[in-house]
Amino acid sequence: MAKNFASQLVKTLEKQGVKRIFGLVGDSLNPIVDEVRQSSIEWIHVRNEEAAAFAAGAESLVTGELAVCAASCGPGNTHLIQGLYDSHRNGAKVLAIASHIPSVQIGSQFFQETHPEQIFQECSGYCEMVNSAAQGPKVLHHAIQLEAENAYFKKIAGLEEPGTRLKVQAIVILKSHHRLEYLLEAAGIPRSTFFYHQKRLNEPDKYAVLKDAIRECFERNKHRYGYRRVLLDLRNQGWVVNHKLVYKLMRQMGLRAKIRQRRPYVSYSGAISHIADNTLDRKFTPDQPNTVFVSDVTEFRVAGRKVYLSPVMDLFDRSIVAHSVATSPSTAFTADSLSKAIAACAPEPGWMMHTDQGFQYQHASWRDLIGDNGGVQSMSRKANCYDNAVMENFFGHLKTEMYHGEVFDTVAEFNQAIDEYIRWYNTERIQQRLKGLTPMQYRNQTLEPLTA
Repeated sequence: MAKNFASQLVKTLEKQGVKRIFGLVGDSLNPIVDEVRQSSIEWIHVRNEEAAAFAAGAESLVTGELAVCAASCGPGNTHLIQGLYDSHRNGAKVLAIASHIPSVQIGSQFFQETHPEQIFQECSGYCEMVNSAAQGPKVLHHAIQLEAENAYFKKIAGLEEPGTRLKVQAIVILKSHHRLEYLLEAAGIPRSTFFYHQKRLNEPDKYAVLKDAIRECFERNKHRYGYRRVLLDLRNQGWVVNHKLVYKLMRQMGLRAKIRQRRPYVSYSGAISHIADNTLDRKFTPDQPNTVFVSDVTEFRVAGRKVYLSPVMDLFDRSIVAHSVATSPSTAFTADSLSKAIAACAPEPGWMMHTDQGFQYQHASWRDLIGDNGGVQSMSRKANCYDNAVMENFFGHLKTEMYHGEVFDTVAEFNQAIDEYIRWYNTERIQQRLKGLTPMQYRNQTLEPLTA
């Protein structure tokens, strides 16, 4: 066992691979300097303690290893602190040894008393006063353990593998510089678990091809698919895979679909005009295409202006059969999208058009457009967004997958993005309720027997 703290300290630094100590010799440092001279560590004499701290910080940043500096009591400590602040800001691994006046003089207002345990607190990750050799092993243990923990958490932040595999990878990289027991304690994994996974690190990843397919699907659809739609897309490509595995692998790879923002429903409280009955009555699954349509208006902020979208959806396959974009939510704006839908779908007499109680849908021009083309008008009940839930759901997908987090410099650029999204929604975005098909695939599949 080491005879004093100076001996304990130097032997511990040797084990940690320290090659040199930067500092100035002084009476209060004599025991440490004497031990250093008898060890493999080199004492590097510098002009002042501030230079010692800067030199240690630079060495640590260049090598990535622990560097050491030392200062004697009194003014030496105050000089040292300047360089330590710089090392602390830069994240350098520096151990600073600041000697103090003899214990019997502490509290006697001795002119060299500086209370180093206080002045070094703000520029240190760990700071402790050692008063006896018996205290030394515990303090050194905590200091070395803290260094290992800091190195571990920095390392896992730069790795991509998740969970236990990530922890084991980090420990394998760091264990040549830090004690394994400290790294295992920082990672919170048992020793046996570490060695079990260490053997498996070099084994080929049996899910490598599946992971590539998952990532390709996720990126091809612009991060809009969660694990359910990724699963359907994989099965459409011929993969035989369980949903739990897709979910687990996507979590491991950090692939998360865009999340919808929730907001409270606010109903319009203006004057009531013509209100149609709720003929649809939440029957959102008609048996034939071109029989039941829903519509609504939603608002966007683009380049400092308000922009409005009015889509028309066929409830049979949830496809957007027509849409209009304008900077004013006028009656002509909504009538334009409905006229496009009628022209594109040519519905048989008796078809239904369902909306909320917006002023555009109470207007005579909207009612006449429906009636003149053999349609029936239906409206949601007041303050009940669930009566038009399918269209509200589409707006949620649209804003999450295309609008939130994006920047559009002009309204024209936004209009182009809307057109591209609706095309993608109709022809490429698979849906669970359509058995993994896109709206157009489902529609074509239904119409094939009728045209054969």
